[in-house]
Amino acid sequence: MGVAPISLNVLLDTAKGTKLTDFRTSRTVDEDMTMTNAVLTYQWMAPEVILGTKYSFPADIYSFGIILSEICTHVLPYARLSQRGSGWLTRQCILNQVSNGELYPSFDGDNIPTWVKDIAMQCLRLNDKERPTTFELVVC
Repeated sequence: MGVAPISLNVLLDTAKGTKLTDFRTSRTVDEDMTMTNAVLTYQWMAPEVILGTKYSFPADIYSFGIILSEICTHVLPYARLSQRGSGWLTRQCILNQVSNGELYPSFDGDNIPTWVKDIAMQCLRLNDKERPTTFELVVC
């Protein structure tokens, strides 16, 4: 079985380095620093986006935590749970559990450094105000 690709939102370039982006949706930021709503792929959605509530940059930090899981496991988020068979969950069940803080992506693997999982779990905090900022991620 081949290795699943990491998120299509991660651009790798030898000249400019790694960039995180999303070409499928455009969002604007209004005067109180709130992002407009957009339709995103559900596996990367922060709980506040799933719930349709007001959200801002911490939603992107949550998505970064999901991408860290993807890089560590080489599997799309929640892929093992959304495949038919034992433990199979529908997309709606996954969304409900994520938005309630009951489900997180997998970090299975023997070679995953503890610090990577620790950073990812900080990014995946249910309360968006408890997630690290991009500055905090860069300096830690």
